[in-house]
Amino acid sequence: VLAKVVANNPYTIKTFAPWFVDQVLATLLPHLKTKSLGLVGRSGVGKTPLMEGIATIFSRCWKRELGLDGPGVYRTATDLDFFRGDVGTIDRPDGLDDADPKLITPSR
Repeated sequence: VLAKVVANNPYTIKTFAPWFVDQVLATLLPHLKTKSLGLVGRSGVGKTPLMEGIATIFSRCWKRELGLDGPGVYRTATDLDFFRGDVGTIDRPDGLDDADPKLITPSR
């Protein structure tokens, strides 16, 4: 497993603009049931900080819900194969970051 576990993320819900929290996160969070998060878009538009912040928020929320201690953590990698061999957990989401879309192929 080559995915990097991040436990010292500086981003919190207060990092995001209030309109984003109220209109996007408040709608998204109650309905998200997956353990992975991937954002697609142009380089340099803020996908990485957004992924890091949301992943940390998910982790902290689920840890609180499950009665677990510790900081919000997530795993990040540049290739889907780097997550293989270690199943993601609801309290430690995965973020695919800076992946080359031409190299991502569906599983068989």
